[in-house]
Amino acid sequence: MTAASRAFALAAITVASSLLLVACGSKVAEEAVAELKARHSEHEDPFTTDVVARGLRDLEAKLGAPPKLFEIAVSQHQIVFSVQDPAKPGNVDAYELKNGILMPPQPVTLMGDTDVDRSVFAPSDVPLERIPELVAAAQAKVGIEDGRVHSLSVRRKFSAIPAEMKAALARASQSTGVDMSMDGDVGDGGIAVELYVDSARRKGYAIANQKFEILRTSIM
Repeated sequence: MTAASRAFALAAITVASSLLLVACGSKVAEEAVAELKARHSEHEDPFTTDVVARGLRDLEAKLGAPPKLFEIAVSQHQIVFSVQDPAKPGNVDAYELKNGILMPPQPVTLMGDTDVDRSVFAPSDVPLERIPELVAAAQAKVGIEDGRVHSLSVRRKFSAIPAEMKAALARASQSTGVDMSMDGDVGDGGIAVELYVDSARRKGYAIANQKFEILRTSIM
């Protein structure tokens, strides 16, 4: 489809969308409109462009305030922003970005003891516009033949180590001068960026901190 024909199609969709929303005024109509727009929009590679950063800016504009992010999940054909519901802080809603079009929110099923307030982070905490740079660095550092990042996620990571054991390990670390924290690469509650690299021959993994500095890689 040429740029001109795509623009005409989107204009027609906009008119049809307005009529549909007036006629139905429902969530079903909103979903249908968004899906129609997405089908007539171009796909952008999330690992080589700034489409994730732009999508988050669109979400902020839609919500009227910076969202409190629970997780960002990215694959070649799907981008999902999971955010805390400002009206019901114990809930999380997922907004899929499909071909640059934000789809209506869908509820996220949480584990029973999930502390949403503790888990969220701000858009300014991570430099999403640097995703292409991070992806290239991860592919190079993992170093598998023809390896390409196929998924990326951003979320806080929490330790499963009981508080008493962590306190004991901290005391041992202090007395011996050896780091025994066992909190992982980003620390307990830190923001982790996990990237999975795939090829026809092998699979690999990289973890980075919120500054997009790669901390560790491994071959699976």
